[in-house]
Parts: sequence; C-alpha cells; structure tokens
Amino acid sequence: MIFAAGFGRGPRVRIFDGPGLLGATFRSVDEIPGRQLANCFGGDANNCGGIRVPVENLDGDNRADVILGSGS
Repeated sequence: MIFAAGFGRGPRVRIFDGPGLLGATFRSVDEIPGRQLANCFGGDANNCGGIRVPVENLDGDNRADVILGSGS
C-alpha cells in the first residue's frame, strides 16, 4: 500500500506491507499496523506541489517498481 501527499503538501511517500493491513482499522498513516517498507521524500521536502506515485513492473521481475514524480 502506497500513501503520498497531494498538492499543497511536501513530496512525502510511505510504503507499507499490504498483507499486514488486511482487516486493520486506522485513522491516519501514523496508526497503520504492520511493516513500513519505505518513508522518504521524492525531491525537495519544502516543495508543496505534492507527489505522484505510479507503479509498474519496469524490469520484468514480476514485482512493482515505484516511480516518483512531482507536480501535476
């Protein structure tokens, strides 16, 4: 599961282990149970244009690769 900030926020991205979220109840990203796989900024943390996070299997290993891009 990937969470990213939208326009008006910094380009922060957090990635969690999806199966650990099944049946979970939480009100914010900070309350998510399970294993956090990544917590990073996709560029300048002061940029308030948000971040876009598409995923695609780019290298043919049958696993999603994360692609970060700022702005709209």
